[in-house]
Amino acid sequence: MSVDYCCCKVCGESHYEEFVGNCNKCGTSLCTSCLINNDVNEKYAHRYGYKFNSENTELMKKYEDIGYELYKKDGTPYYKNGDIISDSGIDSKYCPFCSGQEIDKEKVLEYILEKYELDIDKIWKEIKEKKS
Repeated sequence: MSVDYCCCKVCGESHYEEFVGNCNKCGTSLCTSCLINNDVNEKYAHRYGYKFNSENTELMKKYEDIGYELYKKDGTPYYKNGDIISDSGIDSKYCPFCSGQEIDKEKVLEYILEKYELDIDKIWKEIKEKKS
């Protein structure tokens, strides 16, 4: 049996895999200690994962579109309402990047390079020349 460690994008610390999940919206890797507005006050990311809700057909269609098999061939669900479908996702309302409380510097850099049509290799070359 092995233990996997994952790195949180906010604090930069490595944690056991069950304490790190990815935001369902932006995909950022986050530890459960760095989540915001943690109303459940729970250490496990699965509390914020995909939950089955047969009454929300639009949401169930979205889950099926991204690859979750929710219903048997006869149309009956594999899950009960409220069951966790996946323990790997964190709802975007808990993500400090989606909420604007944290800034992803890499995404800002990518945005600026694209917006101003800059070449990162040329910029890096200039920086290295300045230092020498």
